[in-house]
Amino acid sequence: MIEIIADVETITKQSILSFVATANEGGTPNLSPKASLTVTDGVLYFSDIASPDHTELETRSRHRN
Repeated sequence: MIEIIADVETITKQSILSFVATANEGGTPNLSPKASLTVTDGVLYFSDIASPDHTELETRSRHRN
């Protein structure tokens, strides 16, 4: 895992809105605004409360196998 350096942690904690880009296992990209982005102990965290429904369904189906 990559640790977030102090400068990036400071910038992240000062920001009001950030964008997080992810991709599912099939390679489909997703870009979402995140007001919940934070860093704790060098690890980046965010909440996916408003993420598209298909991401949640794909995650559930992946865990069923």
